[in-house]
Amino acid sequence: MASGEGRHGWGWLDCEQARGWPEPVPRIAAEGWQRFEERAPADVHSLVGDLHHDLDPLVRAARATPQTFLHGDWNLGNLGERPDGRTVLLDWSYPGAGPVAHDLAWYLALNRARLPESKEASIDALGAAQADRGIPLEGWWAAQVDLCLLGALVQFGWEKALGDGDELAWRCERAREGARRLA
Repeated sequence: MASGEGRHGWGWLDCEQARGWPEPVPRIAAEGWQRFEERAPADVHSLVGDLHHDLDPLVRAARATPQTFLHGDWNLGNLGERPDGRTVLLDWSYPGAGPVAHDLAWYLALNRARLPESKEASIDALGAAQADRGIPLEGWWAAQVDLCLLGALVQFGWEKALGDGDELAWRCERAREGARRLA
């Protein structure tokens, strides 16, 4: 930990701790990050910690891939279905520009226990849907998925460390793949 940092190394958690943990989620996140340090392989823990302190390498690499308009909060609670079968997205609180695989990574992270198919099948389905619409995937899709799955571990590593070992192991391996894509 660098000089001047608190126990957790992330100012927002240290601030919440100093306030006596007035809300439960920051305390749970702090416990999760502690578990992440204990459970994640050392190389992945170091990678995620480095990116917490300097996200620029990940942002630069992801920006080098195609960008689109994002919903920002793809979770099953924000999805509906029209009578004709089309999907409806609700709760547009976090829209913005970014890599489409960010919404995918968010969806996979928040909905893991309720996915109707495997994570790999979900990744393949989104890639196929883009290809079906004439979007060429060569040269960027695999890299963008790897980078965004790494980003999801940077965001949700605390939560994954509180869960089962298979999920954490899958995410750590995908983070390593994303790390190979960093400039």
